[in-house]
Amino acid sequence: MAGFLSIILIYSALLCPIVYAIDSSKGLSQSENVVQQEKSQEKEVAIFLKNKETDENINNVGIEIRERDSNNIVEKWATSDEIKKINLKINKEYLIKVNSVKEYDAFDDEIFKIDENGDVFVLSDGNQWDKEEKSGTLILSMRPSIDSGNDKTTNDDSSDKENTLKAEEKKILTVTLPKINVYDAEDNTKDWYPASFMFYKESEPEMILASWVSAEDSPTLDLEVGVVYDLKESDVYQFEDIDKPIKIRITANGKFEQYIDDSWKEVDVINIAIKKSKRSKLLRASRGIIKPEPITEGDIAPFNNLQIIKNMPSSSKVEIMAIGSQVDKHVRVTGGNQTQSNNRVHGGDYRIEERGYGLDPNIKKAMDNNSRGAILVRFKPSNKTSDSEYLTNPNYGWDDEDLSLNTTRMWVKVRYTDAAYYDGQLVDAIATISVTPYKNRTIDTGNGHSDYSKSQYYPLIEISDLLFGGWVWQNVNEFQVDLQFVPKGGDESQAILMPEGDLKSKNAAYYTINSLDPESVPSWDTPNPAAYGPESVVPAEGTVSGAYVVPNSNIVTSYEGGPNGTQTAYNGGATPWGTAAERESIDDVPGSDTWSLNSVLFTTSATTHITVTLGNLERNPIQQKVPRTNYVWATISTEAFTNNFVKYIDIPIQKVWQDEENSHESVTIDLYAVWTADGKEGETLFQSQTLSDENNWNTVFKQVPDQESLEKIIRKNFTQDAKEIKYKVREREIPSDYESIDSGDSSAETGFTVTNKKVKTGLTITKKWQENGAAIDNESTKDFGQIKVTLKRKVGNLVDATFQQDVELLYDTDATKSWKKSIDGLPIADEKGVNYTYFIEEDMSTIPDFFYIKDYLNNGIELSQTKDNNHLGVTNNREISQLIIQKKWYNKDGKEISNEKLPKSLSVKLYRTTDGSTNNGELYKEVRLERQKNDGKYTWAITESVPVRDSGGSYYTYYIEEDVPKGYLEISDDNDKFVKYSDDNATSDVTLTLKNKVNPTYPVTGGIGILPFISIGLVILLMAVMLYYMQNRKEI
Repeated sequence: MAGFLSIILIYSALLCPIVYAIDSSKGLSQSENVVQQEKSQEKEVAIFLKNKETDENINNVGIEIRERDSNNIVEKWATSDEIKKINLKINKEYLIKVNSVKEYDAFDDEIFKIDENGDVFVLSDGNQWDKEEKSGTLILSMRPSIDSGNDKTTNDDSSDKENTLKAEEKKILTVTLPKINVYDAEDNTKDWYPASFMFYKESEPEMILASWVSAEDSPTLDLEVGVVYDLKESDVYQFEDIDKPIKIRITANGKFEQYIDDSWKEVDVINIAIKKSKRSKLLRASRGIIKPEPITEGDIAPFNNLQIIKNMPSSSKVEIMAIGSQVDKHVRVTGGNQTQSNNRVHGGDYRIEERGYGLDPNIKKAMDNNSRGAILVRFKPSNKTSDSEYLTNPNYGWDDEDLSLNTTRMWVKVRYTDAAYYDGQLVDAIATISVTPYKNRTIDTGNGHSDYSKSQYYPLIEISDLLFGGWVWQNVNEFQVDLQFVPKGGDESQAILMPEGDLKSKNAAYYTINSLDPESVPSWDTPNPAAYGPESVVPAEGTVSGAYVVPNSNIVTSYEGGPNGTQTAYNGGATPWGTAAERESIDDVPGSDTWSLNSVLFTTSATTHITVTLGNLERNPIQQKVPRTNYVWATISTEAFTNNFVKYIDIPIQKVWQDEENSHESVTIDLYAVWTADGKEGETLFQSQTLSDENNWNTVFKQVPDQESLEKIIRKNFTQDAKEIKYKVREREIPSDYESIDSGDSSAETGFTVTNKKVKTGLTITKKWQENGAAIDNESTKDFGQIKVTLKRKVGNLVDATFQQDVELLYDTDATKSWKKSIDGLPIADEKGVNYTYFIEEDMSTIPDFFYIKDYLNNGIELSQTKDNNHLGVTNNREISQLIIQKKWYNKDGKEISNEKLPKSLSVKLYRTTDGSTNNGELYKEVRLERQKNDGKYTWAITESVPVRDSGGSYYTYYIEEDVPKGYLEISDDNDKFVKYSDDNATSDVTLTLKNKVNPTYPVTGGIGILPFISIGLVILLMAVMLYYMQNRKEI
């Protein structure tokens, strides 16, 4: 019996697992009956990046966390306003890195950990663990750089003036600076002085943003709203430069404000008050007639800013702008063959409508070519009456209103197009010419009678196309011309302010009235010759600073030969000269030794007007009974006297561009006189010219002193010891990326040449993003952080160790700007002329996970002079594979099973390597397979998107491992547990499979399948024991 029971017990032990597996194939117990893999504990940490001084968040900065022991990347992200939270393992040490940021000091990497209570500890420099103040929070701080501009201060008195915005609030406006009115602080009616200007930021005075002169347009600049800028004025002749710069700023709505009287005031014009220098007090505008000062013979006159010359462009022309009510007729006249003996204006011929009237011979000989003409104006004649006074009174027959220059209606306003040069630039002139009438000649009768005829007398004037050609008139008492010089096409509001100076000045504006005839009795007036007073000129009060004559001049300032007492004017007096001396062909010839004896020179005051009144002074009759005024030809010249004459020349200047560009901004070239004296160099600016496409990059420095005159001017005004005196050109504001080389000289037929060779240019670096070789749309790249590339260059095959430029590429909402950076100011070649080769290297640590460097664009280029042709780029590709991890179950017979009794959730570890092995890999991820029911069938699977390559481009090998559940055997095929990526399968979907089979040796852990057998065995065992005792008892 005992043996029988033993057999039963052995049978039950062997049978239990089999019964259990059979029972399990019909339905397992709940998952709590399966011992699951132990999971590591983690805690959540919130991470912030803040400005150490302001405690404000710093956004768009890349941060990276790595495990300290393995250096495996745990997480990478770019900071934003959203709080970054991450789960980290308890008591594991991590390394945190922060990318460099402009305007902040570099961040030192930190080591930290989190404990089981969620407290964060940072490893200090002394290897002590310092606890963060707030549990579950790690605050990283960056300090603004000292030179970052975030905390710059200006001088003491500007702290309450400047409203500098924080960097993230800066607003930039493109604006044109207002016009600048420089005026006399002692007399604000004298304004708009020409000056030089410099403009810069108050906090950065060493960085000049613009420099220009009054004659140029105000510059257009990009200005920061609220930031204070300084404006410096200088170079106003005989005035002191302002002591302190003018403070201005731009408001958010584009308005300019000037700091005036301790407050900001909105302005349309910037006003600058300047004071006369002490040494210039003597140069006051003359009031009335003053005694002219003799100029020393041979003493060179100053360089004249104003040039009224004979050789003018073909475009020079005069046109009527407006007329007074007493203008009777005006016509344009050209050509003709008049001579001095048949001069029609001289004869009082008023028939100006007649075809072929022709040019006055004096105006014609002053023309530089025969194609020019003039305007002939006839004013309304005297109203003839039968009154005897008509025959004896020179003014009788005209209204009293027209007998005064203040009220006359006999006037015309004209524009001289291309009238003259001012500082070497063509300018127009606007002139108002007014006359008062006076009887002299008419075609009906000569003027050799003792009184006037009964005919009408027509005042006539002829105005030359060339301002240099002057004017003629007949039957006119006073002839007044009021000239204002304006920029081409400009109006009186833009009138040029003449400099105030004298003949001792370095430069000035001056004009000469030549050939003022003395009193005369012409022999052609028969039988009773007329007596004419001397020709005269009177400048308007306040328009001249000095009057000059040559030694032994015939010019006097008064005349007493008339019927009404002393007349005051600069006039030819009574000394015979020219026609009156029967020496017309000797005296009245420009440049002759005696030409200047009857000339007077005027230097201008600081004025916008050149106004003179010309005519004959009244003279008592001699043989006739009535006074007469003569026919007069008057000219205005900007030449000095014969023996003080500055000889002028034109010096050609051309610009040559050595580059590939098709268009350029205009440039300004300055002409300097340079010299040496006592071992030192000196220079002075004479003229500036602008070259552009409009003048085909060719022009001339117009009417500057020739070499002989230049030497005299320099030695007179600067130093008698001056040597090596010559002209030199200098380009103003050389275009960036160019060098300027000048050649030639003033004596060469071709003059000067300024060559701009492009020595610097730029390039564009572009980043492209791809996934599996296809472009990623811009919006999807917004969280990719900052990408760093380094621009380098080589000379030949040698890397230039002196050059390295870090470039950050960033996302932008505008796809045309996103991941793109323009770099300027790159030298094309080294000092030996060998071209550089530029290339880039991408910092792989800044590339987001899953991406690698696919290729570089043009990595190694010699720069073209045209920036648009220079491109470098890098493409980052992300090759993603869909990795399916699945679990399959099998019974003892190897049949696949699937039911709700199998484990609900399983943990699988996914590893990866780059050497193709399937052991000792980097744990990429731990995933959980959840039991899912689909179409009545249970599955355990998950799909992971995994990168195929690392950032260096090496292919990954992935493999999976599990902790086999108790009660099961792993029967997986090794080939089903890994995938080795290559070019052939880089983007394919891959399935990895784990297989588990019921383990026959696995001990019973539950269920009721063997309970009946155990019960039966126990009963039999009990019966056997009882039977044993009963048998022993009987034997006793």
